[in-house]
Amino acid sequence: MARASLTKRRLVGLDRSTTAPETLKGQPLRPFTVPNAVGFFRLALVPIFLVLALGSDDGRATAAVVLFAVIGASDYLDGLLARLTGQYSRLGALLDPLVDRLYVLSGVIVTWHFELLPRWALAILAAARSWSWA
Repeated sequence: MARASLTKRRLVGLDRSTTAPETLKGQPLRPFTVPNAVGFFRLALVPIFLVLALGSDDGRATAAVVLFAVIGASDYLDGLLARLTGQYSRLGALLDPLVDRLYVLSGVIVTWHFELLPRWALAILAAARSWSWA
C-alpha cells in the first residue's frame, strides 16, 4: 500500500477497504518488520499473563491485569505501526489474528478457572468464537 493513500480513516483503522498486496498468499513472509516485532512481543506476553493470573489467588493480580491490558493495547499499536511505516507482511497478516485468538483464549481460561463470569456465558462465548474461526 502506497503511503500517499494513507488517509486519517485508514490510519486509525476505520477504513479497511483495501488489502496490502504484501499480505496476500504467496508473498514472502518478511519477518523482520517493526509491526512483526510487536506481534512477537505480544505472543511472548500471553504465556506470562497466564502464569501470573493462574498463579494468583483470584485471577485478579495487578501485574496480570496490567499485562492483559498491554497485550490488548499493543494489538492496535502493531496495526498502526504497519500503516504508518508501510511495513505490511504476509507473516504479520498470519501472526496478528493468531495472537488475537490466543489473547482471547487466555482471558477465557483465566475467567473460567476462577469463575469470574458464569460458566454458561463463557461456554457461549467460546462456542461463538470457535464457530467464527472455522
